[in-house]
Amino acid sequence: MGPTPQASASDRVAAKPPGHLHGRPVCVVGAIGALAAVCLIPPVFSVAFAVGSLVGEARKGLWIGAAALGLLSGCMLWRRSRVRASWAALLAGLLLLMTVELATRLGVRFAPPALRKEIAWLGLRTYPRFMALQGHPFLQYVGTESRGNSFGFPDKDFRYEKPEDTVRVVCLGGSTTESPYPAFLEMLLNSRRRPGEDWFEVYNLGKQGYTSLHVLVNFVINGIEFNPDYAVVHSGSNDALIRDRERPVRRDYAELLKPFELPTIPDKWLWRTSVIYRLAQRAWGGQPAWADQRNALEYDFDVSRVGPFDNLEELLPYRRNIEKILDLAAARSIVVVLTTMPYNTDPRVPLTQEGKHMGQCNDVIRELARTRRDGTVLVDLDPLLTGKNQHFIDHVHVTRYGHQLKADRIAAAVLSDYRTRRARGPASPRSP
Repeated sequence: MGPTPQASASDRVAAKPPGHLHGRPVCVVGAIGALAAVCLIPPVFSVAFAVGSLVGEARKGLWIGAAALGLLSGCMLWRRSRVRASWAALLAGLLLLMTVELATRLGVRFAPPALRKEIAWLGLRTYPRFMALQGHPFLQYVGTESRGNSFGFPDKDFRYEKPEDTVRVVCLGGSTTESPYPAFLEMLLNSRRRPGEDWFEVYNLGKQGYTSLHVLVNFVINGIEFNPDYAVVHSGSNDALIRDRERPVRRDYAELLKPFELPTIPDKWLWRTSVIYRLAQRAWGGQPAWADQRNALEYDFDVSRVGPFDNLEELLPYRRNIEKILDLAAARSIVVVLTTMPYNTDPRVPLTQEGKHMGQCNDVIRELARTRRDGTVLVDLDPLLTGKNQHFIDHVHVTRYGHQLKADRIAAAVLSDYRTRRARGPASPRSP
């Protein structure tokens, strides 16, 4: 027999196993995949496509993704004659999604700074260290260090040691204290001090959502430990939580508040990796249940339950919590600055119904200030701001100017008390 003739090109194509592609389409897909792998390399991605700064987990994921995609694309280019059509189609679909995502990221990079910051934060907030809160063994929760100091509170870090020429003030409360007013307070106190007087140091121990019970515990385990001369108590609005329940609430609030746990985020990888997903969620409106801190703190959180606040006996836990702060402070010669809570009176603003509750809390504060004159200073912020609705951003939180007004009134009261006590004896606000 003669030599077997070589198969023609058409015969070789016909002999290719079913389900495989010609080399050219596979090469195109492989080349695009290799280019996409380069785009995923963190040094390239952070410069061209990252909306915000990359956290460690994201960098690690990008390196793994870039290596996997590069390896897959390289195999397709090297063994292109053996690549099945289904595999190439699957990779092509993935690359199409990646192209749309990367193009969207490029577009967001040219968006206004506020939008870029918001989109970046929507991804970061799924990481535990960037969440607003973390669990605490005795306080239920504090803030995370990424949004405050190592103690979980706003502003500068704290130190236990107090310099000899320093008067220390701790500010206790909820979100109305976790605000600019303590920083303004420190600035005003030091700007108004006279030659020879002590310097003032203000520690902000406020945290959003804290009730008067949180404030009491916070004063015991933190406030007292910083050896303060003054403790400013600005609390009341969050105690509406315990009002108007089907049965009286225990004084430890244990029936309502639960141990803090990090929320389960079923779609966290979509939030972290896809800007398109974040934009879609943002356009949809609202926030997911896991992003609402009260779902992680309360057993039966119901935002629609407000009022009517007719039973004044429900204020007994609030009164007792403030009284305990006064008792503990008196035992350590700490002057307590009791403040009333101003509120918005515009009925169009959500939750203004709580104004009735805050007015009742203010009456409790005034009564305690009258009966506990020794070692107690009253700063009545209620008439200063209540009804001046232009200084509010919601039912209880004030504008920057409102915080300045609060700080000014509190600073005046602290300085007056400090100078009166200093004039009685040694240079100390605790002089008898």
